[in-house]
Amino acid sequence: RGIHAEFESVRFSPTRGVIASKVRFFTDESRKEVYARIPVLRFDVDRGKAFRGKLQIRRAYLQDAQLTIPVSDDLSLQISDLTGRASVDRHNRLRLEADRGNLGGMNFQLNIALDDFKIENLRRGPESRTGTERWSNFTSDLLKELNQWSFHDGAPPLLKLEVKGSLNRPTSIRTAISLTAPELMRNGYIMKDVGLSGELGNRSLTIDTLSFSDDTGNLSLQAHYDLEDKTGGYHGSSSIQISDLLRNFLQDDSLSEIISPRPPEVNARGKFSIHEDGLQLSAVGSLFCEHFSFLGIPFENINSEFSWQNGDIYLRNLTVKHQQGELTGEVKVQDDLIQYRAKTSLPFSAYRPFVREKSGLERFLTESEFTEKSRILVDARGTVWRSNLRDW
Repeated sequence: RGIHAEFESVRFSPTRGVIASKVRFFTDESRKEVYARIPVLRFDVDRGKAFRGKLQIRRAYLQDAQLTIPVSDDLSLQISDLTGRASVDRHNRLRLEADRGNLGGMNFQLNIALDDFKIENLRRGPESRTGTERWSNFTSDLLKELNQWSFHDGAPPLLKLEVKGSLNRPTSIRTAISLTAPELMRNGYIMKDVGLSGELGNRSLTIDTLSFSDDTGNLSLQAHYDLEDKTGGYHGSSSIQISDLLRNFLQDDSLSEIISPRPPEVNARGKFSIHEDGLQLSAVGSLFCEHFSFLGIPFENINSEFSWQNGDIYLRNLTVKHQQGELTGEVKVQDDLIQYRAKTSLPFSAYRPFVREKSGLERFLTESEFTEKSRILVDARGTVWRSNLRDW
């Protein structure tokens, strides 16, 4: 009842049960749209009852099945090579265990345990339109994002899903998610040893762990996301080249002038939201970096608390050490404007990028004589433009 299917042949085996070949399942009685193709579908039956002319199916085995799961009017999930087993017990609990499958080129494993399953309810669809639209919108956004990702054919990711709950209470259904990948790429940015685990609920997505590495360090974070409001929060730590991550994921070059063979150590927490015009992101935390250069000037280290929002940066309790001096204070960068308050004993060479050529200040500093014991002590506050560092 409620299922429309066709098959090329069917036979009964005393040892293997009922075996159907080239089975097709249709969405409705018109049989115009196929949502599942299964080359071999085997039913494990009660053999004693079968020999008495009664057919009682205990379990179904599918091999190399192809499933089409509608997401929206113009978008569907395509699962291929799905091999596993399904059963419904006398308490109407649906069990589906898929040992292998393929989803978008990824290896795929699935384990479903849902109570209150009834075949006649399949055609009714979900009762909660709000929940359906929320899931549809989230899945559509996720698939659009996944289209920007790639991986080597010889080392595909492994995605595991475990679904539990009751079909009588769709809000109770929870999906545990696990993803591992040797390597993933997005816009040319390479992430290695990727690991993700979390849970998808009726309205929320919780990321218990997201971690990966680059050639220099590791990133690890936890996050939560509201599917309805499209807002979330996170906290984590990083020892990767964070400027490369910002450039490739957010098209943000705010840290491009800081060059270091050693990645910064960053601890941060923040909030994010997803809109039609893109990702809005904020962060507060601390950073420390050794042996870096800024505008071609070498420094020993930088230590600061920071806040960051969509490319705007505020550094407070800032300490920058140079071999011949240091700078302390705070810096705020908003769009093209840099505001600062600082005390510094940095050498004259550190000011070169900020001094106008052939200006009175340059002539004065050039004509002055400095020794190894000379120090320039500055206590100042002011503004400077990122597009023209000599305009201050």
